Amino acid sequence: MKTKLFSILLLAFSFSAFGQTGGAPGKFRFQAALRNSSGALITGNVSLKVSILAGSPQGTSAYYEEHNNVATSAYGVINLNIGDGTSQSGNISTIPWGSSTYFIKITKDGATVAEQQLVSVPYAVYANKAAIADSIVGGVTGPMGATGPVGPTGNDGPTGPAGVAGATGPAGIDATSLPGTIVAYGGIALPPNSGWVMCDGGPYDGSVGTAYHNLFLAIGYNYGGSGSSFNVPDLRGKFLRGVNGTQTVAEGDPEEALRTPNGNGNTNEPGSVQGDALQGHWHQGFRTDVTDLVWGQVQSGTGTSVWKASNGSANTGLVKNPVVDGINGTPRTSSESRPKNVYVNYIIKL
Repeated sequence: MKTKLFSILLLAFSFSAFGQTGGAPGKFRFQAALRNSSGALITGNVSLKVSILAGSPQGTSAYYEEHNNVATSAYGVINLNIGDGTSQSGNISTIPWGSSTYFIKITKDGATVAEQQLVSVPYAVYANKAAIADSIVGGVTGPMGATGPVGPTGNDGPTGPAGVAGATGPAGIDATSLPGTIVAYGGIALPPNSGWVMCDGGPYDGSVGTAYHNLFLAIGYNYGGSGSSFNVPDLRGKFLRGVNGTQTVAEGDPEEALRTPNGNGNTNEPGSVQGDALQGHWHQGFRTDVTDLVWGQVQSGTGTSVWKASNGSANTGLVKNPVVDGINGTPRTSSESRPKNVYVNYIIKL
């Protein structure tokens, strides 16, 4: 009695496991109920031949395999894993599913018992093959996702090792080491070999090889001397004043030209000297010991006052010592004009 694969109940697929270098999944599942021409269920073991044809049911065979001793269920249902049979020709893993339509044809004992177009199931195999290819070659880059929130600040790393010390730079100029530098010194005497001498006007030998040669090169005969002998400045009891240089008369020393020249004969160089003085001025005053209220002017330096009455007549008088004004204390008079001061010794660098 002939048998017939009466109805195809389910067409499905399952994937085999693949390694990193494997191809696409090589099988899919085919399920059907086997009945004879009378409609009775066929049970037991059967042998089937499976062909996958390209283009049409009569197309070129892309793959052919055989299944022997396939057991049916009690209801005549067979379950085939297409790709697990004994391959006779072709390779199911290399079928180009995307290039054509494909049909499955199943025969038993030479009779065609099933013939159907493959619609979707094996194409999932092809899609998986493409996914594997994308994982190897690299698919199209998707759009950039949104930036995630900023994570917490990490802990500071350990301090790295100290770097190599740089080269020592050139030594700067120490003003106190420059020959000819003058500074105030609070001591009474200098210690031996200090590299300084008192500014007391003393003479020194500036010959080459002496301890005073560099100082001689710096100040020369500014403070006196001749030949190899030179003098240091004598600053005892004196205040220091900066050289006038190119300063204006209004801002500098108005009597620079009247100074006593230095050892080089110059008044506008270190070493020139100027005595104390009081700027010339007039005093105004009033007298009430005459009939009319009068005013007067006293010319400094003469001590003589010239008074004029309101009627224009003039008479003279003498200026007396200053008196207390009730505000600034007792006036202080002396033999010189000076600010408050403290004694120091001036010393000069050799």
